[in-house]
Amino acid sequence: MFVCLCPLIAQRDFTYANELRYLSIVDEAISEDRLVTFDNHGILYADKPPLFFWFMMMLRVLLGVHSIFALTLLALIPAFVTVALMDRWLCKTQTVMPSALSRSAMAMMLLTSGMFLGMSVFVRMDMLMCMFVVLSLYSFYMALRGIGRFEMHYWLMPVWIFLALFSKGPIGFIVPIVAILGFLIHARHPKLLKVYLGRRTWITISILFLIWIIAVYQEEGLDYIQNLLFHQTIDRGVNAFHHKHPIWFYAVNIWPVLMPFALLTVPMFFTRSHGNSAVRLWHTTVVVTFVLCSSFSSKIAIYLLPLVPFLVYLFYPHVMIYGLTKWTRFALYFPSGALSLAGLAVMAATIIKPSFIPMDFLFCPLVFVAGLLLATGGGLGLYFSNKSWQKTVLSISVSLMLGVFCVGFLTPKLNPWIGYGAVCAKARELSPEGQVNVLFLLRPENMDVYVGSHPKDYALNIDRFIEDNPSGTLIIKTRYINDALRAHLAGCESAEVTKYTVFKLDR
Repeated sequence: MFVCLCPLIAQRDFTYANELRYLSIVDEAISEDRLVTFDNHGILYADKPPLFFWFMMMLRVLLGVHSIFALTLLALIPAFVTVALMDRWLCKTQTVMPSALSRSAMAMMLLTSGMFLGMSVFVRMDMLMCMFVVLSLYSFYMALRGIGRFEMHYWLMPVWIFLALFSKGPIGFIVPIVAILGFLIHARHPKLLKVYLGRRTWITISILFLIWIIAVYQEEGLDYIQNLLFHQTIDRGVNAFHHKHPIWFYAVNIWPVLMPFALLTVPMFFTRSHGNSAVRLWHTTVVVTFVLCSSFSSKIAIYLLPLVPFLVYLFYPHVMIYGLTKWTRFALYFPSGALSLAGLAVMAATIIKPSFIPMDFLFCPLVFVAGLLLATGGGLGLYFSNKSWQKTVLSISVSLMLGVFCVGFLTPKLNPWIGYGAVCAKARELSPEGQVNVLFLLRPENMDVYVGSHPKDYALNIDRFIEDNPSGTLIIKTRYINDALRAHLAGCESAEVTKYTVFKLDR
């Protein structure tokens, strides 16, 4: 898995939606000697806790630059730890030790599930939070069942819960708490609530939380604390200012989150939690997380990430009890057939070279090989569907990762479509010291990571840009260039970079 992802994560540009903003926040924090409070170009940024930013700051100081490879490991390593934990948990709680083939299939099913794979290769704190959520519930279960050292797991559980909160925010705290609460009530062990959600747990979490808040107060004051505790928690949960969606949002979005194994895993949500106490805990975690997230005003598919490991691993005890049912066979046929068709379509596209695909560099032998691998994996999946669910899953997963490996070598050519690195380099080439001006770009303020200064953002206002008539360079999405702007820029040197055009304004 790591080898297959290396060509991608070693060469990828930072995305401008979030990653570039995080880099800018980290640079400002280092330059302003901030540790627990952050801002983004003078505006307080209390959206995320500091733990992930600390790791980013550490790498920035140690390496001297923002390395996409090193920063991606902050998500990829927690993903691998999460898989290792779920595998260990599965082995410790099954009457019969799962075979090596079954363990490999379950690991790859989780690693190549849509949301889990995606969050493994982006510079985001979500996978770190997911790891701590799994760790907290793992420690709870080990202490509950008396597996290993009770005192160690008993003390670690609240620490992991706090670190989940310290990684992402309230969702990392709420999920393990309500999962433990729901499980103990469902298992009819209310007396154990005083043990696992009692005084020791709350005192440990409270002390760690209080240390954080005192540090915030000393660094920034009450305004930041109010933003952190109320605006980013209560306001998001009750009347969201971002990502406000209806209650059924997750019922629709859970399917792409778990593709290509959604038909195998989503039904686990509706089945009874047959099996041992670990299976019942996993099922409870899935149900309460789904219901809880659906009740919040702010909804985004990524909030479902903590339930993905449990929902995927519920498949193993289910298939051990019921075997290859008609539904299971269909759920294996469908992604195998879809993968075969997708592979054939990719191969055909490299030959036909359709005009609606603007990236000509995709019509190359590497992409053809990737399509061939997908088609082969899908074909093998169809062949094994009636014989072995493990081999079907591995056929799909391995072919997907080999396809990613092939396409990963094209990452430098994909980068101009992913981030702002290439277009900013062109702007600096045309005007090394000039002011960078932008029109019709998303979150351009964080381009300072590339150009070394704050770009002037004219948003959607072409008339104001023409009136100001600034010097330096202009970066604009090509499709928004109108006749008035074209006439104003007549005679200016220009260059196209994928979907952008860069103009040198100094005639």
